[in-house]
Amino acid sequence: MQVTRKTNIIKQDIEVAGKSYEVVNQFIYLGSQINSRNVIKEEIRLRILAGSRSLFTNKKLLKNKDLNAASKLQIHKSII
Repeated sequence: MQVTRKTNIIKQDIEVAGKSYEVVNQFIYLGSQINSRNVIKEEIRLRILAGSRSLFTNKKLLKNKDLNAASKLQIHKSII
């Protein structure tokens, strides 16, 4: 696959061993978003969104007074 900044590329389906594969503008591979324009802005936005979602999901747990500080710190580190 060739990733380039040029916008005038003609997109064609790729055929390997008799199977046809669709060319896409972006996809997620190993948790990172890869796109045809090689722009990282969307990747940063997705990571911030995932971090915020994780924090607010566990906010009630982290504010629990029954857990000691060491346990809360361990939970926080495992989230990140």
